[in-house]
Amino acid sequence: MVDLIYVQPSGSIFVFGDNIGVFDSDTGAQITTINLPSNVNSIQIIYNSVDNFIWALSQNILWQIDPFANTVISQIAITQNSYALDFDRNTGFVYVTTDQSVEIFNIGVLVTSISTIPYNGSWNLAFNDFEGDMYVTCRDASTVLRVDGGSLTFIIYTISGLTDDPIIYDPVTEGVYIWSSSNLYGFVKTSELINHSGEEISVELVDGLQNILPAGVGS
Repeated sequence: MVDLIYVQPSGSIFVFGDNIGVFDSDTGAQITTINLPSNVNSIQIIYNSVDNFIWALSQNILWQIDPFANTVISQIAITQNSYALDFDRNTGFVYVTTDQSVEIFNIGVLVTSISTIPYNGSWNLAFNDFEGDMYVTCRDASTVLRVDGGSLTFIIYTISGLTDDPIIYDPVTEGVYIWSSSNLYGFVKTSELINHSGEEISVELVDGLQNILPAGVGS
């Protein structure tokens, strides 16, 4: 098993490996197996709540799955080596990062491809529900692309020491959290604390990593 997803409308759990096992979420009983011919190097599976399809990503194939009929609708070849996928919660567009580009699909049809060759390829994604934009970290360890969900154009942010760790959208702060690293400080998290109350408040905040030595401390 590589990944799994719960699809509430169908009441099923989909387990992604060489194929996809479908299980009843109430009883745990296996319903069926969705065969994925020639599938290798499975990566990630998601449920797109806009187009109501499951999208399963392997190294060079994007699978479109009907979660109600438990059948493969289509398989889309990815010519580069894939890394991760996510979807736009407004348009339903599916984003796939690869070692050369960000591929953007609409119900299995390629809409556009954003070259990330100047940034050594792309890593992880996070969709910002508040802004309607997709954030993408790049493998040059310093570039973050913010892709506009409407125009599919992008702007660039520079954050030194990016890693291949997942990036996360927090709906409470409406911010995207990105890990980076530094020779001086070790792990660095770029984040923001916002007071939505309109009143002055006092806050005690503890944040960090457990069971890791601070930067500059020997073993």
